[in-house]
Amino acid sequence: MLDSISHPDLIKAMDTNTEELLALWGRALGVPFYHEPEASWFVSGVPFIRLNMVVRANLTPETPEEKIHEILTKIEAANTPMSWVVGPSLQHPKIAHIVQAHGWSTVSVAGMAADLKQVDEHIQLPAGATLERVETTESLQQMVETIAGGMPWPDVGRDYILHFVQKHGFVAHPAVRYYLARLNGEPVATSLLFLGGGVAGLYCVATLPHARRQGIGRAISQLPLLDARAMGYRVAVLQATDAGAKVYRGLGFEQQCRIDFWIR
Repeated sequence: MLDSISHPDLIKAMDTNTEELLALWGRALGVPFYHEPEASWFVSGVPFIRLNMVVRANLTPETPEEKIHEILTKIEAANTPMSWVVGPSLQHPKIAHIVQAHGWSTVSVAGMAADLKQVDEHIQLPAGATLERVETTESLQQMVETIAGGMPWPDVGRDYILHFVQKHGFVAHPAVRYYLARLNGEPVATSLLFLGGGVAGLYCVATLPHARRQGIGRAISQLPLLDARAMGYRVAVLQATDAGAKVYRGLGFEQQCRIDFWIR
């Protein structure tokens, strides 16, 4: 485990945490995986970018252009919407130019990290709000519906994942924790904790529009951080939009890099 946000391997750990989560996600879905020395990806065929994703890439500015074109052509062969999380190691003008020429667009977010020793133990909640750790099929289904409404997700993506949960039920995994917030009994916010790469990754933080600006999003982010600290983790990482970064700075997160999402 990394012991501080000043650790020299922090950026690598941030990349590894995301790669390990995406690999687990693809395997859990049971969809086809494709492996090349330069990249790995999975394809469900469902037209939703979170169900068709590049997991890993070993491309560098020294990789011949022909090889980059070849790998991109293989990734794009399924002809379905795809996404690709790109850390600093891949953010090179040469690579980006080739990828954009293939029709991919780029969305940039903040890569942030926090020292878990500094996270406030006191969680403030508005009246009627509660937090829970998801451990049943029913609450996992409610979590999926809440994420879909808060992100938002297209119906085809939401329905595919709900069907998957209904088919397999809740399955515990030692690296994953799920969280759900309710307001007067209604599921309104979510988060997911993934332990990998020596750090605790915070993902899937979503709040339904009518429940925002009440501190619920902050609280559903704070609980998994405290759980990670209790398990011995010292560093938490996440990816935040510029608007979301304001909330996370209040929890002690600092920007360490920019992370791109390539979308096709």
